[in-house]
Amino acid sequence: MKNKEDVFLVGLIVVIIVLVVALFMTPTQIAEVNLKEAGQASIDIANPPREAIIVETVKEPEAVVEPEEEPEPVVVEEIEEPEIHYVEINNGIFTPNDLTIESGDMVVWENVDSMRSYQIVFTAYNQNTYSPKMRTGDTYSRSFEGPIRYYFHATGYERKKARLIVEG
Repeated sequence: MKNKEDVFLVGLIVVIIVLVVALFMTPTQIAEVNLKEAGQASIDIANPPREAIIVETVKEPEAVVEPEEEPEPVVVEEIEEPEIHYVEINNGIFTPNDLTIESGDMVVWENVDSMRSYQIVFTAYNQNTYSPKMRTGDTYSRSFEGPIRYYFHATGYERKKARLIVEG
């Protein structure tokens, strides 16, 4: 053996031989001594007698002691549904013209004008936001969080402003 690889291979072969010999040398029968009767008996490991099988018993859980006092009932707060407010647009005029709502409420605008389409311009803090264009019979809805004050008008009708106050 000239190098470490040869020594390793020889050692590996020896270990394999020892394991194979140990595997085939295990006894298939166990000697059992009966103290009541003189003599010996042998049994097969694969088929042990029922007396040789150890049965573990499972301990029953102890009874659960219920608490004497009743738990406090859970109080469920009712969630307020947002209120829905309706505004009609006709001839560039909003009805109602002045609206005060609570934060979280929804406003629905409906175009009842049989001749025109409208787009609503909302102004708050000098910032404008726009609704989509609404044809006759179309609606636009939006929820508002406050406190804030909006002024709104239909495009082309800047002088017919309406006001929306959202209370916080």
